[in-house]
Amino acid sequence: MNEEQINKLFEMLGEIKGTQEQILKKQDRVCSILDDHEVRLREAENTISKHSTYFKIMGGSAGFIAMLGAAWSYIKSLFHS
Repeated sequence: MNEEQINKLFEMLGEIKGTQEQILKKQDRVCSILDDHEVRLREAENTISKHSTYFKIMGGSAGFIAMLGAAWSYIKSLFHS
């Protein structure tokens, strides 16, 4: 190999190293975005779970109150006959 070929190889090596650094920086940015999205998804799942429990309790309470109202109306109608 002559000196010109060696210089070209070193130049290409520098370009490859620069490209590699750019790729690694972009990968780090993408990973940080994905990490943020995973955290937000976990928070959303927790919120959905809490709301699901809340609506189950409220639905059960409303059903129980409706049952009491129907029972009261039935008992009341027995005495008014």
